[in-house]
Order: sequence, then C-alpha cells, then structure tokens
Amino acid sequence: MPQTLLLELLITAALIAGVGWKSYELGGEHARTELAQYKEQQAQDALKAEADARAKETAMRAANDRVKANYESLKTATATAVGAVDADRLRLQEALTSSDPTANPSARACADDAARTRTVVRACATALQKLAGAADATEDQLVGLQEYVTKVLKP
Repeated sequence: MPQTLLLELLITAALIAGVGWKSYELGGEHARTELAQYKEQQAQDALKAEADARAKETAMRAANDRVKANYESLKTATATAVGAVDADRLRLQEALTSSDPTANPSARACADDAARTRTVVRACATALQKLAGAADATEDQLVGLQEYVTKVLKP
C-alpha cells in the first residue's frame, strides 16, 4: 500500500506539475501575443505621426513658396510703379525747366520768382517721390508678412 500511495502521489504531482507548466506556457504565449500587438500598434502610430508631420511640413513649404512668390510679384509691381512715377517727375521737371521766361515780356520781371518756384517744386516732387517709394516698400513688406502669418504659421 505505501508503494501505491507513493506512486499515486508521484503521478498526482507530475500531473499538477504538467498542468502548471502548460498553463504557464499558455499564459506566457498570451503575454507575448499582447506584447507583439502592442509593439505593432506603436509602430503603426509612429508611422502615421511621421506621415502626418511630413504632410504638414509639405503644406507649410508650399504655402511659404506661394507667399514668397506673391511678395516678389508685389515688389516687382511696386518697382514698376515707382519707375513710372519717376518718369512722370522727370517730365514735370523738364517742363518746369524748359519754360522760357523771356517768351512773355511781362514774365521777365517774375523770372527770378519763377526760377525759385521751379526749384522748390522740383525739390518737393523729389522728396514726395522718395517718400511714396518708401511707403510702397513698407506696404509690400507688411502685406507679405501678414500673408506669411495667415497662410504659413496659422494654416
């Protein structure tokens, strides 16, 4: 009897050990499966975040390029307008210079006053043109910066 009892105890212990080992393996398999799924989800999330960041960067770069192109065209248009104003000022100065005070006898007495007036008008026209050019350049910069902020920094 003691041998049978010992044999039964050994068999029972072996069964318990086998069942315990198998449940340990199955539990480990479940944990490994969960870990693999977690790692896969993390990798997918990282790829999605990278793709989103690249798309945002590409959109910002395109918006920045558009803003730069608009600013350059604005500067070109302003330079063209400044050139036209400069040409008008030169024509005005030539007209003022070419007026001959000796053509009209009554104008001879006022020749000095007319010369002074032409000098003042010429100086005022030059100063006004420089001021207008500076204002136009400042306006172009302001428009360009506003467009950059609204279309690149805060899309």
